[in-house]
Amino acid sequence: MSSIAAESSLATYVPFILLGVALLIALGFEFVNGFHDTANAVATVIYTHFPHAHLLSSRS
Repeated sequence: MSSIAAESSLATYVPFILLGVALLIALGFEFVNGFHDTANAVATVIYTHFPHAHLLSSRS
């Protein structure tokens, strides 16, 4: 295989590899951010005392 063909083959896959890495980073961020959103929702319920926590635990 010539070096030009090898470079062409590599250039074909690089955008897909970068897209995969970007998607993994985005999914990781959403996963971690979900924990923060859940904590904020629980804190709101605790500080407002409404509705009762045992009612919400069955819906989450």
